Amino acid sequence: MREIGTLWIGGRLSWLEILCLKSFVDQGQKITLFSYGPIENVPNGVILRDGREILAPDPQEGFLKYERKDSFALFADLFRLHMLAKCPGMIWVDTDVYCHRPLTYDSPYVLGYELPDSPRVNNAVLALPAGSLLLQTMLDFTKDRFSIAPFLPPHLASSYHEAAARGAPVHVSQQPWGIWGPLMVTYFTHALGLGGQVQPMEAFYPVPFPERAKLLGSETAMQACLSAQTTGLHLWASNKRSLGRNPHSVPANGSYLEHLCRKHGLRPEFAPITGRAKLTFEETGIAAQVLAEMGVGVVRACYDLGGMAPGLALAAHRRHNCDVVLVDLTPEGTAQTTPSPWVAPYVEWLVSQGVRRDLVRVVLDPFFLEPDGLALATGSYGDQWPVTALGPLLPRLLRPDGVLVIDIRRGSGGFPYLRKQGALRRLEAAEPEPDAAITRAIFTPQAPTS
Repeated sequence: MREIGTLWIGGRLSWLEILCLKSFVDQGQKITLFSYGPIENVPNGVILRDGREILAPDPQEGFLKYERKDSFALFADLFRLHMLAKCPGMIWVDTDVYCHRPLTYDSPYVLGYELPDSPRVNNAVLALPAGSLLLQTMLDFTKDRFSIAPFLPPHLASSYHEAAARGAPVHVSQQPWGIWGPLMVTYFTHALGLGGQVQPMEAFYPVPFPERAKLLGSETAMQACLSAQTTGLHLWASNKRSLGRNPHSVPANGSYLEHLCRKHGLRPEFAPITGRAKLTFEETGIAAQVLAEMGVGVVRACYDLGGMAPGLALAAHRRHNCDVVLVDLTPEGTAQTTPSPWVAPYVEWLVSQGVRRDLVRVVLDPFFLEPDGLALATGSYGDQWPVTALGPLLPRLLRPDGVLVIDIRRGSGGFPYLRKQGALRRLEAAEPEPDAAITRAIFTPQAPTS
């Protein structure tokens, strides 16, 4: 069985990385974790090797990062190419790839399509012949930190050529996400006529990125997404953002991820998701400051729609001494019959933070909502769920002077839709994942003044 290789830069692993590493060990597949320092919670059975055996960070540049994302994914994109050149036969996987079935591919080419009806090839699972033209072409391309890729959109390539002509070429760290990742792999795979070597979506990406929230849902629903072709299942690290907001950052009861943790004997509460997985509001404690700057009036009840904003809800309670109301509706904004798995741990977390239990309420039917001063839709409507579902809810959620804090995903139609309903102001622009910028904004039902 072929050996698997991956890389971790940083300190402790979260339960998500531990789950993925352990899944290969438990399937009997040899896996090596490269790193540049000690990691204290690596699962038993994982082989540890110094990353410098493959690629040493540049003395001046250090670990290359996508600066706009503050992400080491750029270095990882480069590292995997050098690993494949120096470790013939090894298969690279990202640390968010779960071993659903052993990767027993005979072909020296192991890579997969990631979107339906699209030529896009992802590199979360990747193996190439050490002496192949494809691998050598990409290694040569990455030698120039200021190269202008032939696969860039024309307007962007033109601006890069103009910058280079001015003597200010654009460094790769300032270029688009995936420039040495899926964008490059896709272009050169097809340019060299190797599309026939690419595995279908079902192999590694049966849940594509736009539908990644399915991985957070029920075990039954997820099992229906998998097939006999599925081997290394990409869990999409950007799901950590939603998981990191949950109290204790553990998977929901009854979810597919909880099932996987139980299957592999993991206790996720012992390795919580921290750091960049959580939005700045929750991890830096500035939620109270944000509330003060919003100018919210009297708040008797703070509504959290979907249970994604515990930090902000707690800050609202402490500032206004208000009830915290967990609004547990369907993504379409309709009533639930029973509470979702996230409700009980959310309630217990609030109580553990000093909120009286009688001040925490759960609403399963929008009929029982009464307009108040503050509602939170961070990570739910406008992000993972359709923003149009909010329309009928707004009169029940907010007074005319009330405030809604919402995350709006680019391309969701959230901004034009909400501007028709009232006033909208950008509060924070955060890009926790590639190709899907999210903006945090404040909505009030009052008509815009300009």
